[in-house]
Amino acid sequence: MFIAGTGTDIGKTQVVGMLARRAQASGLRVITQKWVQTGVRPGDKTDLDAHDAWFGAQAPDLMPWRLPYRFEPAVSVHLAAQLAQTPIDWEVIKSAYFELKKRFDLVIVEGAGGAFSPVSAQLSSPLMTELAQSLGLPIWVVVPNEVGGIHAGVATLAALNARGVCVAGVILNQRLPDVDPLVLADNAAYFQQNYPGLSVDCFPFRG
Repeated sequence: MFIAGTGTDIGKTQVVGMLARRAQASGLRVITQKWVQTGVRPGDKTDLDAHDAWFGAQAPDLMPWRLPYRFEPAVSVHLAAQLAQTPIDWEVIKSAYFELKKRFDLVIVEGAGGAFSPVSAQLSSPLMTELAQSLGLPIWVVVPNEVGGIHAGVATLAALNARGVCVAGVILNQRLPDVDPLVLADNAAYFQQNYPGLSVDCFPFRG
């Protein structure tokens, strides 16, 4: 499965870790992957370390497949790749994904940035969500469960639909501790009522 989001810093990393723990508890052999991460200097922990803290993965030998591209500048993916003079190669990403798929029952992929974050400076270049769809991965969109979450979710779903990207579900993620319970409930009800073909999951605030 592929975890996209309405934007950056909306909790995709924690969501992926919790999904992996849930899958592991159900008896599946699970691993997580992130195709590209920026802002990672030598010796820094990556988002994969955060995933692993949630479900206890210990697989350092798999790191080249779990994180095919990592860049030091804390900038957007396309700019980091441009600065490093290292274009993102879809074949490298596909190969890494299939290597993991051979070894595990489930590979959960965390997208970088928002659902439309570019990987090259060309507007016509494929999105990560489009690559995920080409690999047959169910695509879930993480939406902030707060005031404004409905707009962010609806806009992202509409834009993905316009690109021909099919979404399997929405994960409403509570990032803030003091969101009115009425807002949390209403957000969930809105997506359940207006998107009957999508699965809707809710993740509570975790501190």
